[in-house]
Amino acid sequence: MRVQGLDIPVLPFQHWQIPATGSGDLRAEFSVVAGNARILAYGSMVDNQSGDAIYVPARVAPEAARTEYAPAISAAGLLGTRWSSEVVLANVAGGVASGVATYLGSTIVIDPVGAALRFPDIIGQTFHREQTLGLLRLDLPAGVLATARISTPSNGGSYGQFVPFTADAHGGDVIQIESDADFRTNLGAANTGAQPTVARFTAFDAAGVQVAAIERTLQPGELAQFPFHSFAPFGVINARVRVDGEVLAYASMVDNRSGDAIFVPAQ
Repeated sequence: MRVQGLDIPVLPFQHWQIPATGSGDLRAEFSVVAGNARILAYGSMVDNQSGDAIYVPARVAPEAARTEYAPAISAAGLLGTRWSSEVVLANVAGGVASGVATYLGSTIVIDPVGAALRFPDIIGQTFHREQTLGLLRLDLPAGVLATARISTPSNGGSYGQFVPFTADAHGGDVIQIESDADFRTNLGAANTGAQPTVARFTAFDAAGVQVAAIERTLQPGELAQFPFHSFAPFGVINARVRVDGEVLAYASMVDNRSGDAIFVPAQ
């Protein structure tokens, strides 16, 4: 395996983790240079002030143009948090590329998309839509990757969650949910289609017993996010929520003490 210009021998089921070198906006490429190995590649980015880390899975550069979506925000939250979405685009194919971003009816053209293009607060600073939460749509050419991080300032640094862009909208199960004095959880679903759709949320406790259900009708391009405890019992640990419908579904679970959050996509 070749990493950072280095060839590293990897035995079956062996795990390697090495520090990234350089500074600023970095991009790591992983490739198998000998043998028929299959690798699971990732990055772990740590805030040096808060100690918060996010897990960034590697992606293969898309070979065709496509449309991808992710929830995005620029707004105040509970317990003194202030959430914003950082978006990074990377043209890994080289050459000239441009894209289009759409949020709550507003559209901007991103031209050109370079090796790494960062929007520190794309909703507040680029779209100028403070105090909003919604669905961010990216129309991207082949060879361009997009990632996002939603974070809140804390102790001189930040706490954040990695948010993937995706073209999939199929509902699914959201697991590892907690709603008590230690953690709060928000559930979300977005309609990426051209017609209204209904999303049904069914909550189960750790024993698999259904404890609550609710339906939301979503208009095209609409994202709905609401607290888990608004329809399910408080004090639930290790819950599961089944989301039925052609929607992009997820949960965001937040530590009530630190403000640290994790993003849990439906699967």
